[in-house]
Amino acid sequence: NLTDSKFNYNWSNCPYIKGAYHFFRPQYSGEKQALKFLSVINLTSGDILPVIDVEMTPYWRAKKNRKKAVKNLIQFVEKIEKQLGVTPLIYTTGAFWNTYVDPNYSDKEHLLWVADYRKKPKPFTPTDMDWIIWQYTNRGKVPGIRGWVDKNICKDLTSILIK
Repeated sequence: NLTDSKFNYNWSNCPYIKGAYHFFRPQYSGEKQALKFLSVINLTSGDILPVIDVEMTPYWRAKKNRKKAVKNLIQFVEKIEKQLGVTPLIYTTGAFWNTYVDPNYSDKEHLLWVADYRKKPKPFTPTDMDWIIWQYTNRGKVPGIRGWVDKNICKDLTSILIK
């Protein structure tokens, strides 16, 4: 139920390519989460595809929960696809996805935004999937911003934009 209190202001005043993400809660209905996300965003041509942030929360730890969690994720993805006509990006790590999601998730067609902070020539990705965005650090510095920022590499910006 949490929405960034400055989302509408920031969205309306951003003159650059922009996008929005939803932090996925695996224990809750994927359809309800997608509806909440859709009620906040207003994506148009030229915006970044919607992003689902799928990462570790305590719910994933219990093996008995994982099928339900993946079912909720699939519901979320399908609702976004039905409402917007686009497949969302998924933000995750390769190790998390392989361990907790992949055994119950067969769709390998997602564009991935992969977090991997190891100093390697390419990120570790989920099995049989490739990355389009690589978050290579969460300790970046950017002039004008106090504190750490995430830094990313995108292979092909046009491939993540809504047509």
